[in-house]
Amino acid sequence: PPGTVDPDGSNNITTDPTEILPGPGSATADLTMVKTNAVGSTVPGATVQYTLVVRNNGPDDVQGAAVIDPVPATLTDVIWICRASPGSRCPEPASGTGRIAVRVDLLSGGAVIFRIRGTVAATAGGTLRNLAAVLPPPGTLDPTPGNNVGIDTDTVTTPSTPSADLTITKTDHVTGTAPGSLLLYTLVVTNTGPSAVT
Repeated sequence: PPGTVDPDGSNNITTDPTEILPGPGSATADLTMVKTNAVGSTVPGATVQYTLVVRNNGPDDVQGAAVIDPVPATLTDVIWICRASPGSRCPEPASGTGRIAVRVDLLSGGAVIFRIRGTVAATAGGTLRNLAAVLPPPGTLDPTPGNNVGIDTDTVTTPSTPSADLTITKTDHVTGTAPGSLLLYTLVVTNTGPSAVT
C-alpha cells in the first residue's frame, strides 16, 4: 500500500496455468446410424451380410465417436471391414472379427461404412436381431440422439425341405504297405450346410 516499501518486487506476481477442457455442448454434431442386411428372413446355416453406415451431419467435426455392435450370439464366424469417406477415419486396424467396439473420426458431412459378414448358427430359430449404435465423444452434443441406433431384425425359418451339402474323405496316410501290416484309416464327414443334419 502507499507508504510501504517492498525491497523485492520480483516475487509479487504468480501464475498458475490451467488447461480449459471442452465442456458439454462445446461441439455439436448430429451423428446417425443405419444398419441393414436388405433381407427380412434367413435360414439356419446361411451367410448374412450387414451394411452399417455411420454419418456426421454436422455442423462440427467429431474425433473419437464410439461405434458399437455387440453381434448376436446366433451369428458366428463374424468378420468386418471399414471404409471411410475422404477426411474421415476408420479404426486402426480397419478390419476385425467378432463384436465391434471401436472409435472413428468423422468430418462434418463425412461417413464410415462397415461391412459385416457372419453365419447364422445351425441351431438358430425365431428372430435374428442385430443392434448397433454410435455415441458422441465427451464434449460433443448430439442434438438428435434418437437416430444413433440402427436395428435389423430377420425371421429365422427352418426350410420344409432341409438342404445340406455332405462330403466325405478317406485316407490311410500311406502310399504302400506290406502283407500283415496294420492300416489305420481316417474318415472325415463334413456338413457344409446350410441346414443342420441329424
